[in-house]
Amino acid sequence: MMRLIGIALTMAIVMSGSCFATYTASETDPMLTDSQKEAGILHSYEAEIALVEELHEVNIDHIDEAALRLLKQEAINHLEDDTYDFAGLMDALSVAFAEQEILKNYEDRLLTKISGIEVKNLTSRVVHTYGVLNGTHYDTLAPIGTTITGSIELKLSVGGTIHGIAITEGGSFSSSAVLDRGPSGGEKLYNGSTATHRMICGILYGAITETTWDLVDRHTGEVKSSHRSTQIPVDPSELRAFTTLVYINSAGQWQVDSLDTGKKSTGTWASKSAFRKALAKSAVPLMEGSASAVCPICKE
Repeated sequence: MMRLIGIALTMAIVMSGSCFATYTASETDPMLTDSQKEAGILHSYEAEIALVEELHEVNIDHIDEAALRLLKQEAINHLEDDTYDFAGLMDALSVAFAEQEILKNYEDRLLTKISGIEVKNLTSRVVHTYGVLNGTHYDTLAPIGTTITGSIELKLSVGGTIHGIAITEGGSFSSSAVLDRGPSGGEKLYNGSTATHRMICGILYGAITETTWDLVDRHTGEVKSSHRSTQIPVDPSELRAFTTLVYINSAGQWQVDSLDTGKKSTGTWASKSAFRKALAKSAVPLMEGSASAVCPICKE
């Protein structure tokens, strides 16, 4: 289980003749422009799609905004469920969206259109499979006995090195949540320390992809330049909000409970700065409640 804040999602659903809502092209446009690639993904991950349809009483005919929200939601919820391969599904979507983002970037450039240049030899691969990447936390913590009202906007701009992989193409992610109160006077962390604050964090779930392509003269076929980028595709990724208890001692040391409540562990960082720097590189230590925890995928 995970200690998370529910984020309200509003969806307009048109009821079909059955008891299920059907997302069709007449309601919302497909997010993937390559219909053949989209069909291949839906076919390859029929079990995962069927589970999402059953849980939310919908029929997913294609991947539109509403369907993608549900897929991302259940991918996080079932990430450690070996019965399904949601990581594989999100990897496939990440590759598709990474390639689409590159194509759209050049298609939207006027200079590309008038210069006779086109994108060729476009390929993308996953260099870090879908899962917990890095994160952020809201700078203001809620101390003992306080009550807070209003929505908090978490924002995360991605760049630098994440899980030991240099990100060359940045991205921005956001999430809204409510941190309603600080800890009561007697709340304890898993290690027995008395909580001094409650904190809200945003954890980024996604895959890291590497994409290569050539810019080619559409008339002569001459390769003008070759390119490579490493990115976290924005559309299939999600910044999810969690709350957790914190103990800050007089020396400024931070003790923070694991976000994965099944771990029931408390991590220790020398300072707020040390905690933030570690979280920017990987959110696994915070999820696990251990400053020395490493990603089970990449061992970083």
